[in-house]
Amino acid sequence: MFDSKLKNNIIIFSFAALLAVTISIFLFYTFKPRLDLSKAGPSKVIGKVEAAGKRAEPKPNYLSEEQLASQAKQNIGSIHLPILLYHKTPDNFELQMQHLRDTGYTPVTMQEVSGIISKKTKGPAKPIAITFDDGFSDQFKAFEILKKFNFKSTSYIIVGGKESNYCIGSERRPENNCGDSYMSWDEVKRLSDSGLVEIGSHSIDHLQLSALPEIIQKFQIIESKKILEAKIGKSVTSFAYPYGKYNQTSISLVRLAGYTNGVGVEASEDQNINNLFILNRIRDTKDLR
Repeated sequence: MFDSKLKNNIIIFSFAALLAVTISIFLFYTFKPRLDLSKAGPSKVIGKVEAAGKRAEPKPNYLSEEQLASQAKQNIGSIHLPILLYHKTPDNFELQMQHLRDTGYTPVTMQEVSGIISKKTKGPAKPIAITFDDGFSDQFKAFEILKKFNFKSTSYIIVGGKESNYCIGSERRPENNCGDSYMSWDEVKRLSDSGLVEIGSHSIDHLQLSALPEIIQKFQIIESKKILEAKIGKSVTSFAYPYGKYNQTSISLVRLAGYTNGVGVEASEDQNINNLFILNRIRDTKDLR
């Protein structure tokens, strides 16, 4: 009787001990990563975080256009560097350029703008950028005037493609009898070779990027860069968002594609290094303060 009770107690005790050991091992390995991170130095922590990131990529936190615009305004103020935006050549364009000269402004390209804002290069005392969107044939009138002043500018070219029915851009097909007149590839190359005009991308089909899935945005942003570079034989580093619309996906893709800057249509003369991919533009020299 006594031996039977002792034997039962030994079995119960052994089982309890085994259960306790099992729970202890489980808890140790469950919380070991946290303990390791709390004791590790900065380099070890970063390594573990990077390794975790490779295992499970976090979903990007895409911001709305309103949030991005608000974010841009909050970051404004570090550099006064106006960027002018034109589409067709204004009737008073020569007077506007004369005003820039009379007030001491020195036009720079957008590639130079990104260098100035990021403090990689030293710019002139009063820099300003003159930009043209779309690549309309009409803009040649402006370029002839700019040559007289020896002013630099940046032209954002629409390539043109299937989604726009080949009605716009340098790939526009005249037989379609649609859309405005755009510069041909020979004309775009001539501007680029002048030494006064930087060629930038305005996408393939001038679609509102913020309304598109990532795969289509990627094509519009990256493929336009490749085509333009092949046509002009130079690197293309500046991008203009069609309609000035973008989201966090657009900004990320522009950056990853190898562009150094991007422009929208938020009206301000001030720029900030935090906004290199959503730079502000004004529409007339009369808006200069």
